[in-house]
Amino acid sequence: MILRSCAEVPMCRLMTSAEADQRIILSRHTLKRFKQLAAAGQSVSQENIPLVEQEINLLDGIAKEHPGMVHKLLVLVGDWIEFRDSIRMTLH
Repeated sequence: MILRSCAEVPMCRLMTSAEADQRIILSRHTLKRFKQLAAAGQSVSQENIPLVEQEINLLDGIAKEHPGMVHKLLVLVGDWIEFRDSIRMTLH
């Protein structure tokens, strides 16, 4: 994970710890839903890769602004990266 400040990440703004926690929860739910769609045989298209990368960058920004959350974000970012890579593999 490359830690970036929120100022370096599009769509990121400084968040309170509570807002960051809520955003992390939303990210987990979103990833879970994407994985459910893929498991059900629905194609996750290449157009989703930029959205996934944006999510990874946003989570990096949160980690930079909230160092106490880095450990829980490491797993989540790793899961997003794995999902992004699986999209790429199925499309090639």
